[in-house]
Amino acid sequence: MKVLLNQTVGIDVAQNELVVSLGRMDEQISIEVYAYKVFPNTKKGFSSLVAWVNKQTPTRTEVRM
Repeated sequence: MKVLLNQTVGIDVAQNELVVSLGRMDEQISIEVYAYKVFPNTKKGFSSLVAWVNKQTPTRTEVRM
């Protein structure tokens, strides 16, 4: 199994939505965008975004937003 070095959350903020992509880089410096989702730009949408990111990412590697 490859060792993850970095995980990143990219967020495009628009008036009505948050477009989110998750990326990661492994020990071979291989970069992959592996998840994508759109959330409403509301307090509830932001809470859903945080929960989704936590579910999608391993906890042993830091996630940068």
